[in-house]
Amino acid sequence: KLKKVFTLKRFIIGLYQKIANSINTKKSSVIISSYLSKIDEIILSFRLFQLPIFINIYKARKHLPDLSQRKWKLTIDSNSGFERFIYDIIPLHIPTLYLEGYNSLNKKVIELNWPKSPNSIFTSNSIYGDELFKHYTGIHSKSKLIIGQHGGSYGISKINFSEYHELSIADNYISWGWTNRSSNSKIYPVGQLNNITRVKSNKTKLIILTNVNPRYSYNMQSYTVSSQWLLYFKDQVNLIKHLDKSVIDNTIIRLYRNDYGWDQIGRWKDNFPNLKYDPGFSKIENLYKQTRIHLATYNATTYLETFRLNIPTVIFWDPNYWENRDSVQPLFEELKRVKIFHDTPESASKHINEIWDNVEGWWESTEVKEVINEFNKSVNRQNKNHISDLKKILK
Repeated sequence: KLKKVFTLKRFIIGLYQKIANSINTKKSSVIISSYLSKIDEIILSFRLFQLPIFINIYKARKHLPDLSQRKWKLTIDSNSGFERFIYDIIPLHIPTLYLEGYNSLNKKVIELNWPKSPNSIFTSNSIYGDELFKHYTGIHSKSKLIIGQHGGSYGISKINFSEYHELSIADNYISWGWTNRSSNSKIYPVGQLNNITRVKSNKTKLIILTNVNPRYSYNMQSYTVSSQWLLYFKDQVNLIKHLDKSVIDNTIIRLYRNDYGWDQIGRWKDNFPNLKYDPGFSKIENLYKQTRIHLATYNATTYLETFRLNIPTVIFWDPNYWENRDSVQPLFEELKRVKIFHDTPESASKHINEIWDNVEGWWESTEVKEVINEFNKSVNRQNKNHISDLKKILK
C-alpha cells in the first residue's frame, strides 16, 4: 500500500515538473531543495517569473564496478611513498557513477529537461546526495552557484569541513546571519531560510534532543568523533540522573534517526526503562507543541530554531569536543551568564530543576531576552524580507 501511494505521488510530481520545465525558459534560475518552505519557494519562483521545481525526484542508477576499466595508472613522479600509494588507488576509488555509469549519468541529466543556460542555481541540500544535480551544476559552470546554509554549527563551530567546502565551490553563499573575513565578499547574511512558525504549546514536557555520530570518523568537524560519542552519552545519562522526579516524569528523549550501530535505544532503556522515547522520524514541530523546555545537547539546528521561535531553551555540551570559534565565544559567554548555556551536566540539570515551576519567569526576563536578541542578530537572524533578498541575489 505504501509503495502504491509513493508511486502515485511520484507520478503526480513528475507530471507537474514536466509541465513546469516546459514553461520555464532556458535562462530560468534552478531552485531545488532550497530549505525554504513550499509557500516561500512558490513566491520566490513567481517573483522570478517561473514555476518551482521543489525537489529532484529522479535518482541516478547504480552501476557495478568493471575492473577492466580501472587497469590504468597515473604516472606522476613523486619521492613520497604515501603520494605514490594515493596515485595507485585512485583508479579503484572513482565512484562507479562517474566511470562505468558516466554515459548513463549524462543521458539522465539531459532527460531532466532543466534550463539549458540558467542564470543561477540555488540549493541548500542537493550538493551532497543528489548526483544528477551535481553533474548538471558541473556542466553549467558558467551559471552562478548559490548555496544556502542548511543546518546549525555553520559560522559557530571551530572546525566545520562542510562549511569550508561549500564556501569554496559557491559563487554566493546564504548564511543565517554570520560572515567571516576570508569569504566575506561572497557571504550574504540573509537569515534563517526555513520559516517554521510556532504552534500553540501545552508547555508540559522537557524535550531532550540527542545526537548520534558514526562509529568511524569520516569528517573534520568540532563534535564527538567515533568512540567519543560514548562520553557524550554518559554526560546525557548523568544529566538526567540529577533531574527532579517531577521533571523526569515529564521528559521525552528524542532519539537521533540514524543509529550507526550504537544501539542507542537499548543503551537508553538500560539506564531509564520508564522514560518516554521519540524514535526521531516524526516532524520536530510535533514535539514543539509539547515543549516546556527544550534541552539542546549538541551544536546543530534545533536550538537556533527554538531561539527564533521563542521556545524556552537550555543548552548543554562539553566544549572540549563541541568547540566554538573565537568570534562567537563572547556570545556563548553571555548565554552562559544567563544560564542558557551549560558546560557540565550537573549545572544544566540544576538549572532545569530550579526553573521548572516558573520557566516563563526566567525565559521572559529582560536580561535573557537581550542576550538571545544579540545572539540572533549575530548568527541566527530572522528576516521578514528574505524572499526579496533572495530574488536580488539570484538575479
